[in-house]
Amino acid sequence: MLGPVTEQGACDILEPTTGHSNKQNLQGKGYFTTMLRLTVPYRSGWFTVVLPVVLFLLIWIGGLIGIVALTGWEMPNWAGLLTCAGTLALGLISAVLTYPWMERLAARGRGEVILEGNHLRWRTGRRWREVDLSREYEAEIAAGPFLHISVEGQSFLLRGALTRQDVLRLFPEPDFVSIELAGNWGFEFPKDMPQAVPFFEALLETLWRRREQNRYYRLFSRFPWQNVPRPDVHFIRFVPSKDASAVEKGFVERLQRQFLDSLTSSYVRVTPDYLVGLMFRPPLKGGWSAQPDSWCLMPLGYVRAEATLEHLIVRGQDEKGQPVDMQFPWYNLDNANLTTVKEAGLVVRFIQAMWERVHAGHG
Repeated sequence: MLGPVTEQGACDILEPTTGHSNKQNLQGKGYFTTMLRLTVPYRSGWFTVVLPVVLFLLIWIGGLIGIVALTGWEMPNWAGLLTCAGTLALGLISAVLTYPWMERLAARGRGEVILEGNHLRWRTGRRWREVDLSREYEAEIAAGPFLHISVEGQSFLLRGALTRQDVLRLFPEPDFVSIELAGNWGFEFPKDMPQAVPFFEALLETLWRRREQNRYYRLFSRFPWQNVPRPDVHFIRFVPSKDASAVEKGFVERLQRQFLDSLTSSYVRVTPDYLVGLMFRPPLKGGWSAQPDSWCLMPLGYVRAEATLEHLIVRGQDEKGQPVDMQFPWYNLDNANLTTVKEAGLVVRFIQAMWERVHAGHG
């Protein structure tokens, strides 16, 4: 591992007129400013993600096109399938065999990071990037096998020096702090690097103090994470729209006024106590403005969910205790932006959190 180079920054305490110099009180009021400047190993996503994928596609697709072109674009179907499978396997093998070399190239990178008060700066070349955490920004935190903080898409990783309990002491929101974030590239702080732990502790403290400026935290705050769901029934229930009683229709209408998410193109929405799904006979008639064939009411705390690119799969039990798997069209991928994707991920996490809340004996 390349040895770290660090620069000890200035530490200034601005004394208020009362004469108090308590560091913790001043820091909480925004008076305490620390500058930490570190030179850190940087793992580039170009070497760990982009180039391996390009190599795989080049050998698979490029090889397939090249072989077919050599035959004059005339090839039996069986030969085409065999060639496709062969170039696919060759592409996978090449990507796997060259990945350790890519990893070594990625690990040779270096960058600089500066944290001064609310200002986070970094660079991997000549150009500096800066985020003012006292203004609007976006950040996510994961503490599982290692600490991973993503600020405006830039990752800061620390392995083995801070436990999840340490992180939650500084950012006391366990449902916000996930177990793992995608990606294995960014600034990698060795655990024995001087000032690495103080850097992450200061960054976590600032992210907590400035959490209301975090767009992702505001999205997270839409959901009542400390809620213990109390649905009327503990099984998946279907309410046919044509045969529903006035009481049932009124109940569904009340649930529709309680939606927590803004995934209006999804066929399933979440409330504090239920998932509400739309059931249509094929072909799908589309959207919450249409009259469904039935509503599917799924009690939070008693169902689990997993998402694919296009569907939300919900698993629970019917009235007789038999397993039931439901599949709903998810948000519209064609019109989805990054905020929609992240909100959909929070919906799945919220469903799981409510399951754990009930089954941990808190309900």
